Amino acid sequence: EAMLVYSAANDSANFYICVKIKDEVQQMRVMRSGMDIWINVNGKKKKETGIRFPLSQTLPPSEHRNLTTNGRPDPKKMRMMFLLQVKEMELQGFREGCNGSVNNKTNKTGIVAVISWDSLNTMVYEARIPFRTLNADLSTIDHVSIGMIMKALPKPKPQDEQSHQENGGIM
Repeated sequence: EAMLVYSAANDSANFYICVKIKDEVQQMRVMRSGMDIWINVNGKKKKETGIRFPLSQTLPPSEHRNLTTNGRPDPKKMRMMFLLQVKEMELQGFREGCNGSVNNKTNKTGIVAVISWDSLNTMVYEARIPFRTLNADLSTIDHVSIGMIMKALPKPKPQDEQSHQENGGIM
């Protein structure tokens, strides 16, 4: 349904998740509304440990005009703006000291989530989760469940409300 493929792997120290999204509409959905990756070390569907990345992006209306070509959204411009703006991720359910909103590049947890595009304009989401950040004894883990939530795009505001906000409330 979400038009994506994913894989998961591990080595002796980390758990890795890779998600590829080819469809531009789904890419836009991730860029604007964010995505959650949940893992459950008990093999259950319960959302215990997760990464919210990217966080929902809200561009001012004036920025939307700068990201269009001939009145249509320009995917290349939108990707560039996205890569410049996305720096934060939200972590939940990890060991103490590894949760909350953190800068993706400077955090000390070792948890990393990044998005890039390949030469075919496929969005590539990659996450690395060190085992030491999980609330589990690795020797007892039998199965791990992975869940992904792609949020819906926000509803566009009525034209009158957008004009009102762009003019600072003066009509």
